[in-house]
Amino acid sequence: HGRTDVAVTFYNSYLYPSHLAKVLGTTDYLVYRHVSKSGDSLHIATAKTYDARQLAQKLAKTNIEYAKVFASLGAKALPRLHVVENPSLLHPKHAEGVLSMHGKKPKMVIY
Repeated sequence: HGRTDVAVTFYNSYLYPSHLAKVLGTTDYLVYRHVSKSGDSLHIATAKTYDARQLAQKLAKTNIEYAKVFASLGAKALPRLHVVENPSLLHPKHAEGVLSMHGKKPKMVIY
């Protein structure tokens, strides 16, 4: 898998579309980092339902950078999950991330 400049930055980790698709089991998702005064939070919007801790553990096995963040921050690094029929219609404020839709190349989005 070649690296691209498309990735979600979450603390010291870069979450690439290939890792996200493998963990989520779908190519239809919006994964983004929300920035607030209380700190960064990782959000995942997709039509599927997941358990946040299990998803974080899978992502940690796939991405060594996220594994270090998860080991250090624990529950603070758990993704916040949003079940939406069409992730491309979600436009969160103060967020940047990766939007991936079936049949299209993943792209960076900033809201």
